[in-house]
Amino acid sequence: MFVNFTSVAYIEIIPRPTPMDDISHWLDIFANGVTKHLNKAQFETFKQECREILKETIYTEKEGWMLDYKRLRVKAIKAC
Repeated sequence: MFVNFTSVAYIEIIPRPTPMDDISHWLDIFANGVTKHLNKAQFETFKQECREILKETIYTEKEGWMLDYKRLRVKAIKAC
């Protein structure tokens, strides 16, 4: 990404909390790369276990599931 740049002048991590109706739906979409070897029953077990583990950190009764995406803002100096 920064092959033609000599230095990074500035970088900022910007929290971008994103609501999700249920973490299981996110797993249906994005976990296929690490779960493609599982059969359907194993995948359902995987989702349930993930849901229980993640509930402690990204779920509240008030807000529901809140994904903790981050955005990077970068200013790089181009090489001469």
